Amino acid sequence: MPASPYTTLGVESDASPEEIKFAYRKLARSTHPDVNPNSAARFRRVNAAYALLSDANRRVLFDRGTDLAVRKGWYRDTHCLVWTYLTWR
Repeated sequence: MPASPYTTLGVESDASPEEIKFAYRKLARSTHPDVNPNSAARFRRVNAAYALLSDANRRVLFDRGTDLAVRKGWYRDTHCLVWTYLTWR
């Protein structure tokens, strides 16, 4: 089962948007492939978790457990408009 985006970013489920952004930036800086070439997969998971939690509507759906795409491990990347399968492990 995929890890929760909250776990991926290391924040609580009641974290504020500012806390989520801070955690994302800290992890993105340390897991960026230019800094750490062995952590490209982790960097993608961190980006996907932030993309989900930074969107208030998607976050509410995820918290309710009604966002089927996220629960199944699929996330629609709105920047590229493609479906990307994410392995959160």
